Amino acid sequence: MVKKLGGGAFGTVYLVRSRESQQLLAAKHQRVKHEKEMRHVRREVEILELLDIHDNPDIVSLAGYYESPLESVILTEYLEGGELFDRIASRDFDLTEDKCRGFMRQVMTGLSYIHQRGVIHLDLKPNNIVCVTRDEGDSRVKIIDFGFSIQVQENQKLKVFCGTSSYMAPEIHRPIAQYDSSVDMWALGVVACLLLSGRSPFAAADPKELKRRILHEPPDIEGEAWAGGSDAAKEFCRSLRQKKPAER
Repeated sequence: MVKKLGGGAFGTVYLVRSRESQQLLAAKHQRVKHEKEMRHVRREVEILELLDIHDNPDIVSLAGYYESPLESVILTEYLEGGELFDRIASRDFDLTEDKCRGFMRQVMTGLSYIHQRGVIHLDLKPNNIVCVTRDEGDSRVKIIDFGFSIQVQENQKLKVFCGTSSYMAPEIHRPIAQYDSSVDMWALGVVACLLLSGRSPFAAADPKELKRRILHEPPDIEGEAWAGGSDAAKEFCRSLRQKKPAER
């Protein structure tokens, strides 16, 4: 272990170095108390194995997996650039619509590949879009964290309630509704709005109010925050924030 990178309810992530190759990797340690929790971890590993890095460079790659009766460790490539939103929040970073377009293109390419493999990410958000290097001239980003992801059969719909509330599509918030990969496109729309305007289109501190806005209000894509945005950028965000999944 080199150092701790972060942690939360899901576990703890460390920066580690291979004794043999000296390669730096990210190691996600998770405590497992029940067989159900172990199955959940193994599902994430199976999805990462399915989404092999050699096929798509926009997704974090799996480097190894270990487990014991009490703990699991998922090893992935180490992306030293940190979260995309930490970079663009820097005073020295000049964020333009053209740069936003470049970031979105990579995320969309990654999502397209994920969906082609029958996988729904289910937790696309700024924290899970990471820069490959610290070099601000290097605009490469990758999608990480497939802990909520699910592999589905063709035309199969889901009813599982999971994700991060402010990025969850309306159909996930409805307890009796079913949904498919279009929920990831909704989340992409939220990320795009944040990149382009600096704020969420459905911002609300109260969880009930947030849910109400997502279910019943149109996205806020006007006002001073959008003054410098092009019509194409606004239309892009609107097209992803449609209440009807088939229209995204």
